[in-house]
Amino acid sequence: MLGGELAGIQPKVIVEETSFVRFVNDIYKWTNIALSNQTLVEFAERSINYIELKEDSNKLKELVKDFYQAVLNISVNYNYGTFFLWSIKQITYRFMKAAYPRIDQIKDFLENEFGLEPFKWNAPFGEDSGLSKEYMIWCWPEYNTASDKKGQCGPEYTQRRSFGGSICVLNEIIWRYLTRNSPTELEKVFTEYFSFFSDLREEYVNKIKDKLSGKVYSNIYYKGLMAAEDRYRVGEANLTIMQMIDEISPYLFTGLAKIAYVGDDYIEIRRL
Repeated sequence: MLGGELAGIQPKVIVEETSFVRFVNDIYKWTNIALSNQTLVEFAERSINYIELKEDSNKLKELVKDFYQAVLNISVNYNYGTFFLWSIKQITYRFMKAAYPRIDQIKDFLENEFGLEPFKWNAPFGEDSGLSKEYMIWCWPEYNTASDKKGQCGPEYTQRRSFGGSICVLNEIIWRYLTRNSPTELEKVFTEYFSFFSDLREEYVNKIKDKLSGKVYSNIYYKGLMAAEDRYRVGEANLTIMQMIDEISPYLFTGLAKIAYVGDDYIEIRRL
C-alpha cells in the first residue's frame, strides 16, 4: 500500500552551485576569453582523467592545489606581467611614459596584439597640441566607455574584449573570491590543502597605499583647461585638468582607483 502511494511521487532534486564551482567557472571563462583574444601562442587544454579522480582522492587534491597555485601565480600580487597590464588599463601617456620609459618601443605591439586603445572622453585639448598626446588616456576595451565619449566604464558594460583587458578582469575575479569575506565553503576548500588563505586584495592595498603621492578626486569637472572636484568651483579652485589628472595618476596606475563614468564635462573616479 505504501509503495503504491510513493509510486506516484516525483522526487525533487536540487543541485546547488557552490562558491567554489562559481569561482572555477569564472576563472575558466575569463582565461578562455583572454586566450581567444591573442595570437602569440597556441594553447592546448589540459586533459583530465575523471575516472582516476573519482577513484583516487589524492589526485583530486593535487588538482585543487595546482588550480589554487595557478590562480596565485597569475594575480597582480605575484605576476609582474599581470601587474604591467593592470597598470596601463586606464592611464595617461604621460604617466605611462614616466613609469615605462621604453613604452614607445612596444606600444604598437600592445595595440595590435593586446588591444590597447585610446580612452573615449571629451578631452579639452586641441588635437595638434602637445597636451593632447601627453594627456591621452590609454586603456583596454573592457575599461573604456560603453558608448562614444560618454557613459559607464567597465567590463560589465561592454561586450568588447581583449587579451590585456581580460587578464585584468581575471585579477578582479581572483580578488573578489580570495578575500577574508569570501564564502566559508570556499575558504575551507583551500585551507584543507594550504596552511594559509590569502586575502590578495588586502595584501596588495596594504603594501602600496602608504607609498603613493597625489589625491583621489571623486569627480573631475572641467571647462576648457580649468577644473575642480565641484562643478560650481571650476575656475575658482585654481586647478587645471592636467594637475588633477596628474594627482590621480598614481592611483589609476596601481589600480587603487578607476575611471567609472564619463559625462559631457566630467569624469567620475571610484576607489578600489
